[in-house]
Amino acid sequence: MSDGTQVALTSANIASYSFSGSAGDVGIPLGAAEANDYTLDILNANKQYTPSMFDDAEVTMYCGLRNGDSTTWSPFGVWYVHSSSASEQSVLITLSGYDALASRFEAKFTDTASGYPTTIGALARTCCTAAKITLSSIAFANAAVSIAKMPKWPDDVTLRNVIAYCAACAGGFARMTRDGKLEIISYFDGATKALTPSDYLTFEATGGAAFDFNCLEVKFTADDKDYTRFAKDETIADSPTNTIQVEGNPLFTKAIANSLVTSLSSMKMDAGSITWLGDPSVRVGDIITVTTLKNKTYRLLANSESFEFSGGLTATHTCSLPAKNTLTSSAYSTGKSVFDPNGNINVTRIAGFDQRVIDATVGYIGALTSDTIKTDKLVAALIEAATLRAGSISADDVTTDKLTAAAAEILDATIRKLEAKTITADELTAAFSKIMAANIGSITAGDITTN
Repeated sequence: MSDGTQVALTSANIASYSFSGSAGDVGIPLGAAEANDYTLDILNANKQYTPSMFDDAEVTMYCGLRNGDSTTWSPFGVWYVHSSSASEQSVLITLSGYDALASRFEAKFTDTASGYPTTIGALARTCCTAAKITLSSIAFANAAVSIAKMPKWPDDVTLRNVIAYCAACAGGFARMTRDGKLEIISYFDGATKALTPSDYLTFEATGGAAFDFNCLEVKFTADDKDYTRFAKDETIADSPTNTIQVEGNPLFTKAIANSLVTSLSSMKMDAGSITWLGDPSVRVGDIITVTTLKNKTYRLLANSESFEFSGGLTATHTCSLPAKNTLTSSAYSTGKSVFDPNGNINVTRIAGFDQRVIDATVGYIGALTSDTIKTDKLVAALIEAATLRAGSISADDVTTDKLTAAAAEILDATIRKLEAKTITADELTAAFSKIMAANIGSITAGDITTN
């Protein structure tokens, strides 16, 4: 509780409990450190609690699994309340919050040259100590790799950022364990759970090509114009269905890349989503093999999960993968704005944009005048047109090949008008609205990154 006291809630006090989390964006990203989000509805018919009592509270949940007459209790999430509310006359208090990756690891990371040499594992432990969270194990992949001198950290680097860099070097991501410890998990170390039709409620083989790992593409510094390629089979062309990209990680080295190509060499998976009764021991990053009624087997690497208790427990685990024809790999996102501080297109930060779009926009966007359309109005027009068709979509990371191809076509046609200073804001908005109308129906959540 907010005043330091403890309150023990039983199943009689709990109306519902849910949480969800992921390993990052669609696909198989290296170095994600995503926080789970949680919601707890407490029965408060006797008005013994008030919402403010739970402000900033730490919540530890347990799940009881019955086996005959006995019940085995397992940790089911440790998290921190960010909001608490109750409607007037309601018998419920709703608590919402996040785990420690959001609550404890957002502090700025401070470093000194005197702390080196050190190892990747020791660096992760230092971050956990600063966040006052236990590191579950230092024995993750490449934890023993030595760091000779202090890396060139990005400005305002956080504890969470550094944990993510360590996780990428381990060939995986960071997650909180069910009992509130920080864990760095490698994709090749995940547990395996086998499910048959008698175990699940629904299964859907979703859109997205099967992934069969072959290559890492790495940009070691911000100045790298091209990726360095590390392939299992040099003769196989890189595509979103076999390649993972890494960019901007100051801990990543060629030796680490080569080791991960070997470790990830057997990574194969299918796109799909399964809803079942759930098991607290099955986590994001685990492999779920699903045998269907037609005796076909799918191999899902769970890159997202959601659990819900409301009189009974259900879970959904999903393996979301890029479509075959997407322009980006399974792991690449810019993390920065497409536009620089002067309003010009920042070409090196456009994830997956077709080269025709870049060629058509560079040299024109920044030069637009009040006689045509200002850059800030262009951005607003883009977002407004997208919002009309698909909700709130960020301008940072549009990565659909159909959309970019359409954008290239319309830009090619309108650049000539820009030169003649005849295009207007309304014309441009209408043009992009037309693009959205033609293409948004075929764009999935896996194709567009939102903030």
